[in-house]
Amino acid sequence: MRCVIILLLSALCACKAPSKEVYVSEQREIYSEQEVKSSCVGKRINWQFISLDNIYNSDSQAASSLLTRLSVPPKVETNKDTLIINGKQKILFSQHKEIPKSYFMYNTRYYIKDLHNYFIKANKEFSLNIKDSIPYLQIERYLDEENGAFDWEDYTLWQTIPCNGKDLFLIYKKEFVLHYKNPQSGFYSNTEDMHNKSLRAITNKSLLAKSNETLPYDKRIDIKTVKYNLIESKYLKGVSEFLCDTGNKLRYLPLPNKGDIYLILVPMDCGDFDYRFYLLSIKNNTIISNLYVEGIWFEPDSDESKEITSFRIDKNFSIKVKTTFIDSSQKVKTYIIRDDGKIIEK
Repeated sequence: MRCVIILLLSALCACKAPSKEVYVSEQREIYSEQEVKSSCVGKRINWQFISLDNIYNSDSQAASSLLTRLSVPPKVETNKDTLIINGKQKILFSQHKEIPKSYFMYNTRYYIKDLHNYFIKANKEFSLNIKDSIPYLQIERYLDEENGAFDWEDYTLWQTIPCNGKDLFLIYKKEFVLHYKNPQSGFYSNTEDMHNKSLRAITNKSLLAKSNETLPYDKRIDIKTVKYNLIESKYLKGVSEFLCDTGNKLRYLPLPNKGDIYLILVPMDCGDFDYRFYLLSIKNNTIISNLYVEGIWFEPDSDESKEITSFRIDKNFSIKVKTTFIDSSQKVKTYIIRDDGKIIEK
């Protein structure tokens, strides 16, 4: 009954943001305003952006779009009971806290297990003090007409913003978490340097799929059954020569990373041979090196010059490329991957 009343009141007052109570049952546990012990209210805080996380670690178009647009993350400020985005968009909020299972709506169709797990992990890593309860800001009312420039629905979780006084989280489309820190909490000594590092982390964050392979890697690709991952070419610098007439998307197979260096296998089947693969090394979303590592080559109309190339990567990322000739003789070359991503012969 209470949910029906809340819905009616919301319809009568267009300036009122929909409450989280619309989505949950009478059984949820809500703490009173007096029980909330957070410093999100009452102090002027210019929240410092520190990280962007994808709770699924997925290679999605949403990730591509968000990373492109967030070269500068939204600026967040709280002043008494007002939250301000980018110095313009303002909302009035109230402050609550709730047991985690209730807040994330466990055992309902709205429950997002990966998001819940993210906060469990964050609780351990950042000591957020959210093991027993989730403190959050509830949007009560929009305060100006500038809100059309910022989509609150996209950046909040059921019109709420988790905030414990030290940490604040914008949750984009229930998939990405933008973590902000209160500079007054003393967690970071140089917030400006930390902020710049976070921006670089967003810019350099790779959209390449994570590999399921492990090292040592010593396999051959079956071109009749292989299934490729795809990534839009605009997210990798220097990729145009490897697109092989596939439009603006690169086909690839991910291999294990060497630190921040990504390794992928790319088919080059647009010429005379449909079985040729190049190993690409990628750092900061830029292709650093390429090496032909697998496939068949021969002179047209002649099998006497046939060459079969294969490769192996050991646990130390040493690459051995073996070429077998028509007379069964072999040539083996060994390569290493430098810290700058270049693949060089050893």
